[in-house]
Amino acid sequence: PAMGVISEILPVFSKKPIFGYKAIAYSSVAIALISFLVWAHHMFVSGISETAATIFSFLTFLVAIPTAIK
Repeated sequence: PAMGVISEILPVFSKKPIFGYKAIAYSSVAIALISFLVWAHHMFVSGISETAATIFSFLTFLVAIPTAIK
């Protein structure tokens, strides 16, 4: 939410459009979708399989890409 608020308020007070607004909007959606898939990284101690832990670890790292764009 904070990144979205900054993306909307900053151009209002600077009176300039944000460069790459579409990229910011798409990365917000990507963050939401990927974040929904990484919930299991909180469950490493619950006894999930090593394969599942590896997949969820990869997805956790994957969420960093749209976060860096934003």
